[in-house]
Amino acid sequence: MKKLSISLLFLFLIFASFHSCETIKQAGEITRLKDCNFSLEGINALTLAGINLGNGSNLSGMEGGQLMQLANALFQKNLPISLDVMIKAENPNTKPAMLSKMDYLVLIDGIELFTGQNTRQYTIGASNFETIALPLQTELFKAMSEQSKEKITGLINKLSGKDKTPVEVTVKIKPYVSIGGASVPYPGYLTFVQKLQNN
Repeated sequence: MKKLSISLLFLFLIFASFHSCETIKQAGEITRLKDCNFSLEGINALTLAGINLGNGSNLSGMEGGQLMQLANALFQKNLPISLDVMIKAENPNTKPAMLSKMDYLVLIDGIELFTGQNTRQYTIGASNFETIALPLQTELFKAMSEQSKEKITGLINKLSGKDKTPVEVTVKIKPYVSIGGASVPYPGYLTFVQKLQNN
């Protein structure tokens, strides 16, 4: 009976030690993710109806042929828009940080156009950084179906260069770390704002 009690105590200590190590490991993973610095590195490959509009620092004005291409797309009410949002993740820790997935929400001039999740996993090296590309695409009329005709026209005029007012892009992201098969989110959304100025 005494030997059985000692064996049970030994097993309990092993079990408690294992779970204690797991808890410490989980806390470390969460802390390293929270310590990472996320920033918006830029907007790449911005296109409207297949027309290249420039990058995250400016918008290229459209030329004659491109305006005709845009007019044709408007007539057909088929206006695809795509862009790559570039997120920079910097890890200041002495151990790698894991990123299991990322929720994102992108608004253009305050209108929600893109929402989804990037499920690619990233390992951000110790004292290093990783650039995460979020390729986004949608059809403008469909994405703005609940918006007024004036808002749709206003955004198209800004993107095409007819209206020189800057276009404001707001990017919201929520990174996750995977622990024991469960996804633990970064507290709250990280929000970045960038203005695209027409030439």
